[in-house]
Amino acid sequence: GAFAAFVQVRGSIPTFWTQETSVTMPKPPIVLNRVDPTYAASRAHVGDLLRRYAAPLTVLDLTKHNEKREREMVVSREFRRALDHANASMPEDERVRYCALDFSAASKSARPTVLEGLGDVAAWTLDATG
Repeated sequence: GAFAAFVQVRGSIPTFWTQETSVTMPKPPIVLNRVDPTYAASRAHVGDLLRRYAAPLTVLDLTKHNEKREREMVVSREFRRALDHANASMPEDERVRYCALDFSAASKSARPTVLEGLGDVAAWTLDATG
């Protein structure tokens, strides 16, 4: 028979960014603080996940994707660039699948709800993996 496994790894976006904490600034800016044109750290992170869990990998980006003052969008865009860079050198069947779900917006929306959004992601992932 066939079998499948689901593993969730929660963590910070593997790019070089900082956010200074401050009592006077409740939402400090997020700053990309290191230029890494080859995305070595992100590629190493993806490589580690592939060694541990094998392909296919689906990345679910829960950061905000619509902000008046860009904060989370900055690091999300950089992460997408890093994944695109990593995928460019990988065989098609091992490429990381990227999915964005603005968790903050979904949690404030009547439709689709967060659970519906997550259900769509789960269905998309299962359809792709068989």
